[in-house]
Amino acid sequence: MKKINAAVMTAGALSAALLAGQPLFAQDAKPVAAAPTAPAAATAPAAAPVAAPAAAKPAEKAEDLWGFLPAVVAEVNGKKVTKEDIVKIFTAQFPDGQIPPMVNRQMLEKFVPQVIKQIVDSMVLLNLAEKDGVKPDKKSTIAALNEMIKNIPPEQLDMEKQKLAAQNMTMESYIEKTADNKMFQERIAVQQWLEKTVLANLKVPDQEIKAFYDENKANFKVPGDPEGSVRASHILILLKDESPAADKEAKEKADKVLARLKGGETFEKLAETESGCPSKKAGGSLGAFSKGQMVKEFEDAAFSLKDGEVSGVVKTKFGYHIIRRDKAVKESEKSLADVKGAIENVIKSKKAEEAVKALLAKATVDQGVKILVTPAPAPAAPVAAPAAK
Repeated sequence: MKKINAAVMTAGALSAALLAGQPLFAQDAKPVAAAPTAPAAATAPAAAPVAAPAAAKPAEKAEDLWGFLPAVVAEVNGKKVTKEDIVKIFTAQFPDGQIPPMVNRQMLEKFVPQVIKQIVDSMVLLNLAEKDGVKPDKKSTIAALNEMIKNIPPEQLDMEKQKLAAQNMTMESYIEKTADNKMFQERIAVQQWLEKTVLANLKVPDQEIKAFYDENKANFKVPGDPEGSVRASHILILLKDESPAADKEAKEKADKVLARLKGGETFEKLAETESGCPSKKAGGSLGAFSKGQMVKEFEDAAFSLKDGEVSGVVKTKFGYHIIRRDKAVKESEKSLADVKGAIENVIKSKKAEEAVKALLAKATVDQGVKILVTPAPAPAAPVAAPAAK
């Protein structure tokens, strides 16, 4: 499913941003002076003065994090967006609905107006979508999530499933829970409507793609192998353990694989089926490497080979290798045909962003949008002190 990254963000991204690298300045407590000591009675022997207990420090008043917001922060199509709405949406992004202690009022004053603008934009677009018959619902949200999952690479999907399993969830239960979220349903509805009304009508002519390619050729260069490096592939027969028996078994297997290679079987196929190195997925290719990057025995063998030449069985601490030196890759340039699809997506994404921006500008007026919170002013630039004479 294509995504339009314009005006459909939720408060989550910005609330997360509050936690990233914000400087926090703790105020040092001022010491409280001790009360003067009382004089000793005249008839009593002299004694060391006893200090009166320090005056209790008055309790600091808790900071009103949301005091900068008015009761109504915006209006969309006659509907009021309240301070309470914003606080609820914002705090929902944090675990247990609790804003972390490091988030202070100054930070909220900076970020919350942006959140309000995004919420208002989402409301405007949702109004347009619903007017056009596209309404949020759980069924279509589940379908959209399942479609998204189809486009996730298998390895990444497996990792996501493992993370969910650690939380006693399956992908199915996660989708079910996510689809219950009203805000997520609304986001999906807006996205689907934008795809139908905006993306479906976007066209990128071939001459526009060609012009983009010509203007950005430097970005389509593929670097060659570094000078002094070699490019190689290998088949690794791993040692099961450090015993002589394991060493003998691995050596015998490596000899048999080398014989099969000399018998006409392809290097890539044997690497895929026999190698114990992750490079087996790439036909044994290790890419290019320079001296000092591999163990000495492997490096010496690889650098001594000619292009296309295959070594004998080479032993390292990892096991037994069969190494092939591959032809060096020279700097090249991707053709227009190679990158046409990617360029089209870049141009289409930019056009979609501009189209949504224009759509919002008109709809904001049509729906009588009023945002009643102004962004916090940017801090003034420091004035340099005059140079000493």
